Amino acid sequence: MTRHFSFLMAGLLPALLSPAAAWAEAGSQPELDSPFLQQSLPPLSSGQDSDAFWQAVRAQGGAPLVEPVDGAQGERWVTFLWRGQEGGVRVVSSPSGDHDPMLQWGDSDIWYRSYRLPDRSRMAYQLAPAVAGLDPDKPEQRQAAIRQTAQTDPLNPVHYAGHTVVAARQAPQPRSALILAGAPPQPWVEPRAQGPGGETDRHAFASEVLGNTREITLYRTADWRQGQPGQALLLVFDAHAYAGMVPTILDNLRADGLIPPMAAVFIENPDIRARGRELPPNPEFQVFLAQELMPWLRDTQGVWTAADATVISGSSYGGLASLYAGLQHPEWFGNVLSMSGSFWWAPQTPAGEAQPEPGWMMRLVEEMPAQPVRIYHDAGLFEQSSRRPADILGTNRIMQQALVAKGYRSHYSEFAGGHDYLQWQGSIACGLLNLLADAGTPQAGEQVAEAWQRACAAR
Repeated sequence: MTRHFSFLMAGLLPALLSPAAAWAEAGSQPELDSPFLQQSLPPLSSGQDSDAFWQAVRAQGGAPLVEPVDGAQGERWVTFLWRGQEGGVRVVSSPSGDHDPMLQWGDSDIWYRSYRLPDRSRMAYQLAPAVAGLDPDKPEQRQAAIRQTAQTDPLNPVHYAGHTVVAARQAPQPRSALILAGAPPQPWVEPRAQGPGGETDRHAFASEVLGNTREITLYRTADWRQGQPGQALLLVFDAHAYAGMVPTILDNLRADGLIPPMAAVFIENPDIRARGRELPPNPEFQVFLAQELMPWLRDTQGVWTAADATVISGSSYGGLASLYAGLQHPEWFGNVLSMSGSFWWAPQTPAGEAQPEPGWMMRLVEEMPAQPVRIYHDAGLFEQSSRRPADILGTNRIMQQALVAKGYRSHYSEFAGGHDYLQWQGSIACGLLNLLADAGTPQAGEQVAEAWQRACAAR
C-alpha cells in the first residue's frame, strides 16, 4: 500500500462518523424525541385506550410524523408508526442504513421509531411486522425473514413502485415514500403528455466469453439519427430496474433542451447470481463489454458515438462496474455515472487466507495511470452500516479523495436518502447534466446551469 492511500484509509472512520453521516444514528435512541409522542404517549401508561391516539395521527394526515427540531433549522424529527400487537416490527431500509426494530409503548398497540433527518430527505421504505428472534450472524436468513412480511406503510398514502437491487426478473416491490419539504425536485421522472416517445427494441445477446445470453434493450430519443454528429450514448446496467424508468427521463431532458439526442443501451443480468459474479471487477466481463457488446452495437445496430459523448452508468454493484469499465476501457467509455457505487468491495480470497482490506478500487485508482475519463458519483447519507467496516457512504467519500488526488475531473454529490431507486432516478438526470454540460450550444449551457441549480445543486 502506498503512503498516500494509507492516509486516505486512516480517514475512513472519521468519514463514517462525520456529522452528516451520523444524522440518523443520533436520532435512533429509544427516548421520545417526537414532540407529538411526548404529549400523547405518557397518558397511555395508565391504561388509557389508544383509539384517541390513532385518531389524532389520522387527523394529521397519517405517518410518518414530521415535526420541527427545536433550534435546528433544516432538520426534522421523522417518526414511523405501526398499530398492532405483533412483536418485532421493523423499519425496512431505514435512515440508519439498516432494518431497525421499532419500539413498543408499554403493552399498547403503538410501535414507533424516530429519526432526526435533514429537511431535504427523500427515501423509500417498508414496514415488516411480526419479525423476531433474528440471528445477526446470519444475514441471508435475516433478510429472508424480513422480506416475508415487508409491506407498505398503511398510514402513509404516498407509494413508490420501485425495485430492489435483487429483484431482477421479479415484479416491482411497492414501497412507501417519505419526501420532506426541502427535498430537491425531480422534474424529469414523470411522463409528459406532450413528450415525444422514442423507439425501443430488444435483443437476445449471446456472449462467447461469458457463456451466457442476456437481453439488451435499446432506446433512442425521437430525434436520434444513426451517424448524426453531436449525439450521445448511455449504457446502463440492471436493465430490469432502469429500462422502464430512464427513457422517460431522457425524453424529458431532451424536450427541455438539456441533453443532445441520445441512444440508451440497457444491459440485463442473466440471473441474480450472474450479477454478483459479473458486475464487481471481472476481467471476462470487461472483454464482453469491449470486444463483444460495443462492436455489436456499432457494427450491427448503428448505435455508437465518440467516447467523450458515451456515458456508462449503474447503481450499487452497477456503479462499481461503471467506474471499473471506464478505467479499463476509456477508448469506449469517456464518462462514468456511478450511483451509490459499492466501493467497499474487495476480491474474495481462498478459505484460510487473510481477507483483503477495504479499498481495492481506491488502490487501483491510485496505482494505475490517470485515464481520459470524467466521473460523476454520488452516495446517500443513509448508506452507512454498523455491520461493515466500510460502507457505501464512507468509501464514496474516500474514492472522491483518491480521484481528485489523481487529477480526475470528478464531481461527487451526497443526497439525504438511502440505497434506493427513488433517489437514483434523480441521480441519472443530474449525472447526465454534469457529464454532458458542454455537449450543446452556449444557450443550452445556460439552460443546463439553471436546471442544475434548481434540481441538483442541493442534493
